[in-house]
Amino acid sequence: MDLSLVYIIIGGLWEPVWVWCLNKTSHSEGRLRIEWGILFVITSITSVFFLGLGIQSMNIGIAYAIWTAVGSITTLLISRVFLGEGFDKRKVIAVFLILTGIIGLELSGGL
Repeated sequence: MDLSLVYIIIGGLWEPVWVWCLNKTSHSEGRLRIEWGILFVITSITSVFFLGLGIQSMNIGIAYAIWTAVGSITTLLISRVFLGEGFDKRKVIAVFLILTGIIGLELSGGL
């Protein structure tokens, strides 16, 4: 596995973390929660930092597609496990198509 792909995946795994932190910044009695805001800034910078490392030796369009796909799939799994959100056939098919696209990019030498 190419090191740039590893960086993209790491950055994609941080994406749901910063989204969660952003969501938590205003979830307490309608007031801004500064600690969640600070965590949002740190985790979003971390996510984009790894994306930046990955695009140094990879096509930016493909890198961004992988980064967002990893983040989307991770968010979907986290919402299922920790928030009890359900899966239906359409979600499973959509995730399968995303994974198929990423594997297709890898196999086609697009990275």
